[in-house]
Amino acid sequence: MVIAPFDRKLARAWMPYAVAILLTFVTLELHRRLTGMTGAVESVQLIFVVPIILTAYLGGLLPGAFATLLCALTADYFVLAPVHQFGIASSTQTAEWLLLLIVGAVLSVLTEALHRSRARADHGERLQGELARIVATAPGVIYSFLLRPDGSSCFPYASPGLRNLFG
Repeated sequence: MVIAPFDRKLARAWMPYAVAILLTFVTLELHRRLTGMTGAVESVQLIFVVPIILTAYLGGLLPGAFATLLCALTADYFVLAPVHQFGIASSTQTAEWLLLLIVGAVLSVLTEALHRSRARADHGERLQGELARIVATAPGVIYSFLLRPDGSSCFPYASPGLRNLFG
């Protein structure tokens, strides 16, 4: 089956959400196995922050926020007492659960900033390449003239066309 370009774009947009679901339930299973081997695992925040980090890195703010909410609800329902109910019995676990939400939110915002700065850098590189191509093919000379406050001047930039004119 061939996937149409629109479908690929849609699949790429939804992929971080699918990763969030998969990693959350893999983490839940890992937690269950660790609990079976070592007894009670006290800290929920540490193990459930991994799906948040990976999802936020893949998708940015919204997928990271989705993973945060999914991990928090999964930990509440399946891990924290009372198990298989929403609600947390211990004030310590409540504080830890809230910390998981805060850490997830901060990670999501930071990775979104990373995604945006990468996009700006990529855009800047594309513009710089286009400008270099235009300058290389422009007839004549493109230059920059700088007049300093002391009255001296210079040409910080002159296009390669300058060599064609003056050798």
